[in-house]
Amino acid sequence: MGSNASLQTSSLSAFRVVLALIVSASHALALSGWNTRWAWSFGKAAELAVLAFFSMSGFLVAQSFYRSESWKDYFMKRALRIYPAYAVVVLFFFVVLNAAYFESISLRSVWEQGYYVITNLLFLNFLKPSLPGIFEHNPFPFLNGALWTIKIEVFFYCLLPPLLGIGKRFGPRRVLLAVYLTACLLLQSFSAGSVGSMEYHLTRELLLPLAYFLAGVLYLLFFDALPKAKYSHVVLLWAVALALAVFMTESGSAHEVLRFIATMTAPLLLTTATLTTACLDLKHTGIRIPDLSYSLYLTHFPITQICCALGANRGAPTLYWVIVLGAQCIFATIFWKCVERPALEFRNQRRPHRLT
Repeated sequence: MGSNASLQTSSLSAFRVVLALIVSASHALALSGWNTRWAWSFGKAAELAVLAFFSMSGFLVAQSFYRSESWKDYFMKRALRIYPAYAVVVLFFFVVLNAAYFESISLRSVWEQGYYVITNLLFLNFLKPSLPGIFEHNPFPFLNGALWTIKIEVFFYCLLPPLLGIGKRFGPRRVLLAVYLTACLLLQSFSAGSVGSMEYHLTRELLLPLAYFLAGVLYLLFFDALPKAKYSHVVLLWAVALALAVFMTESGSAHEVLRFIATMTAPLLLTTATLTTACLDLKHTGIRIPDLSYSLYLTHFPITQICCALGANRGAPTLYWVIVLGAQCIFATIFWKCVERPALEFRNQRRPHRLT
């Protein structure tokens, strides 16, 4: 099933960091409160970067499942990969921001504080994304609005073993392909929902990520070798993949058959582009980038909010970008060295020859 294929660490890490930077830059623009013509472009780039993350995750997590000794082993690996850094981020910024906004502590009851911590630690941050008095003068008051995708990722982690378990009886390719086509059909059916409606949230926050995650799983199931291509081919592949992905998410007036073909094809093409890029040979370039993507993704939002609270968004735009992106990268590097890397080393010590 292609479970022996593996991605090169250097190219995979570099590509993940680039995707995380796209998301962090998009949030930096949105949280600044600026009314700019670049907002749609930044927002669409971040959306596609998140979908690329889900595509890559589908491939790697399915690979991890096949390499696991049992479901328990699989879930333990996933938990140790995701949760330690996530929990530290929630608790760290909760403490720091309460201390920084101590003058408004009376606005936050003990129950409200506890409810925030519990819901966020349980990946239910949408139930309590903010606290009274904290970031109240920022354009948006959310403490860490980027965490919403983590609960979706965890849900997919839990969904994959039953699907592949059913696949052992009926054929994993057949089962996953049927679920993928069903997700695409539902995605097309609900995509006409107005902004803010239940259909809109179901499409953007569940069905769309699911289609891309399943596309990554399907790639592992159908191919024994990872894609190889020249840099020029990768550029062309991305141009087509991005155009199709934008068409899929923005083509409300297109013919239904054309929209379904685009809906079914776009995740598969973006997955191919993502995995091809992650397989590029960077050895001759000398590039060695630690995989800061998860640390950057977890921490960039509150760091940006802190910069805005200190007035960085009220200065010159160039200075704002230097301050915010610099602060994001510096803090993510510190967080990776002090929190995420030790957690990964602990995970790898459990079964160094089995964990992925």
